[in-house]
Amino acid sequence: MKKILSLIIICSFVLLNQAEAKIFAGGYDNLPSKKFSVFKFDKEKREVVKFLNDMNKYANKKDIEAVKKMYDKNYMSSDGFDYETYMKITKETFDSYPDIKYKSRIDDIVITGNRAVVKMSDYTTASLSPDVKSSDKTGKLESICKYTTILTKDDEGWKVLYDTVEFEESALKYGDAKDIDINFDTPNIIEPNKDYTLSLTVDYPKGLFLTASICNEEIIYPDKAPDESFRKIKRGVPLERIVRSNKNNRNEYAIASIGVTRVSVKEDKDASLINFAFNLSGMAFIMRRVNVLDLKTNIKVEAND
Repeated sequence: MKKILSLIIICSFVLLNQAEAKIFAGGYDNLPSKKFSVFKFDKEKREVVKFLNDMNKYANKKDIEAVKKMYDKNYMSSDGFDYETYMKITKETFDSYPDIKYKSRIDDIVITGNRAVVKMSDYTTASLSPDVKSSDKTGKLESICKYTTILTKDDEGWKVLYDTVEFEESALKYGDAKDIDINFDTPNIIEPNKDYTLSLTVDYPKGLFLTASICNEEIIYPDKAPDESFRKIKRGVPLERIVRSNKNNRNEYAIASIGVTRVSVKEDKDASLINFAFNLSGMAFIMRRVNVLDLKTNIKVEAND
């Protein structure tokens, strides 16, 4: 169960290398249901699979007390969240998305002694309550995440000790925004205090008027509202912005906020005037993780004499 938690951090205000991705155009149906597949694993790997299967089950039941028991009290995430903070965010997630569903896949397991390193992929969905600002229609949340979890084993069994997210992409869409094609181009890794480019391209039908804002924000808790400035976005024409990564080695989210307005024409009775009616009919929020890593090391390789 990852990483929809991060949406609470950044998107609460609305309720690898360079890669261009079409947001949720399909292709995630290959992820299995919440039951992990057990192949010809040895006993220890079967224990790990069962542990992860149970954790996924508790997450889908929103059983926060059961989820807490799956984590070591010394847990730390790669975003700097300790056990108490992470559990608080988890509960907020369950409360905010009552029907949230997690589908997970184990990609690899390596066990050494009382440690297990597990590579996983998650696909998360949830329905969103109607947003009165944009539409009386419900919205949809989708998220895909690839991450590595480190487990530790004690007398009580396996527990989550640490995790790091390699890739994460999330989208919240309301109303007409659910039917538009969105491409959000961001780097996956960036060094601290470096400029990088965000690029947003949207394809949408005639009769709609779109504005958008793109920005970057550190992944912190409690969160802060993004610094947004909305601009008109033309069909198929990229909206770009150069941003600078933070100096604190904190991971970031690149965020695209999109407002959809439906334009209709109303003729006057005497046909001498044409009136245009504008109705905010949809909103979308796209987030992609940008891991901030200092790629320069202090290790110097001396040339052999």
